[in-house]
Amino acid sequence: MPVDYRQEFPDFDNVITLPDGWEDVSWKNDVCPSFFNKEKKVILYLDYEDPAKRENATLTRYGAYPTNAEGERILHDEWSIEGDDLADVLKRIDAQIGR
Repeated sequence: MPVDYRQEFPDFDNVITLPDGWEDVSWKNDVCPSFFNKEKKVILYLDYEDPAKRENATLTRYGAYPTNAEGERILHDEWSIEGDDLADVLKRIDAQIGR
């Protein structure tokens, strides 16, 4: 059965809409929903809109990190992209990976 961030995070305070190619890989023991793009080898974390609901209210809402082909985050990140505007983060991902 496919993962659904709404089941893993029933109190999530926003609807997530991403372009094609992003697979929901959210897991309830993470701090927020996450999505993997196999073609781009990137994982994207989408935190709560309300900073008070975030594990760390001072962090940005979106974070993207490189992965291996299986979607496992590369712990010695060569790069990361963070921000509070999803469209900007997605553009920066494409720029980072040369697309």
